[in-house]
Amino acid sequence: MLASDIMTSSIITVSSETLVSEAAQMMLNHNVSCLPVVDNNESVIGILTHTDFGLNHKLIGSSGKIFMVLGTYATPDNFEKVTEDLLSQKVGDVMSKNPITIDYNKSIADVISSMISNKINRLPVLKKGKLIGIISRHDLLKVLVNKSLL
Repeated sequence: MLASDIMTSSIITVSSETLVSEAAQMMLNHNVSCLPVVDNNESVIGILTHTDFGLNHKLIGSSGKIFMVLGTYATPDNFEKVTEDLLSQKVGDVMSKNPITIDYNKSIADVISSMISNKINRLPVLKKGKLIGIISRHDLLKVLVNKSLL
């Protein structure tokens, strides 16, 4: 089984010039957890995931729960301002640059190995350097379920 056999081929992409607010809305509208960032030649230059928004809980001392948004601690008092600043930025400013990718003709073993060794959850699939799909943990789960039904 090859990467091209398990990838999701209907991909929503953004450019590095897209506003983070637009990208976030696209992620919500399409129920996806990442957006590959492509240049004018459809080459992958980055990837935007929930993690890039920096929306992580941090427990800091006895101050209670505080959100970390792009390196800025967001408290209940400044959350709106921090969020407004984030959403007005461009995707290119917050994306993960130079993402790990895989060629469409690589084996599923190569896919799994790459995801594990690089500690990533999504893997853009390329053919001749162009984005043609993406593989996520969800796609791997589908393979497991379908294999067990055979």
